[in-house]
Amino acid sequence: MARQGVDIGVEGNDGTGDSIRESFRKVNENFQELYAVFGIGGQISFTDLSDTPNSYENNENKIPAVRPDGSGLNLLELVSDGYDGEAVNTIGFDFSVDGKVIVRQLVSRLSNDPEPVFLADH
Repeated sequence: MARQGVDIGVEGNDGTGDSIRESFRKVNENFQELYAVFGIGGQISFTDLSDTPNSYENNENKIPAVRPDGSGLNLLELVSDGYDGEAVNTIGFDFSVDGKVIVRQLVSRLSNDPEPVFLADH
C-alpha cells in the first residue's frame, strides 16, 4: 500500500476534504503499514512496494535486486555465464525446495560441454 494522504480540503469545514471516517481509515492503514515495517504488528507484502510489479505472473523464479543507482528494485532471472539466449547453460537453478534456491552443475566434464569457451583473461 502506498502512503495515503488525508484530503483536508481548501478551508476548514468547507466540505471539500475527506470525511472524518475516511480520514481516520487512511491514518489507521498508514500506521498499520509502519508497524508492519518495524515488525510490531500488521503486515506488509512485497507487492505493496511502489517499485515492484502488481502481480507475480511472469516473474516466477526471479530474484529481487536493488538497481545500481539505488532507485528501486528489478526482478532478475538467474542464468549461468554461458547464457547468450541460445547457448546451453552449464549451471541450473532448482526453486522446488521450499525457501531455497539449489544451484546445480549441469555439465561436470569438459567433454560433456557442447560449447566450451576458454577465457584467457582469467
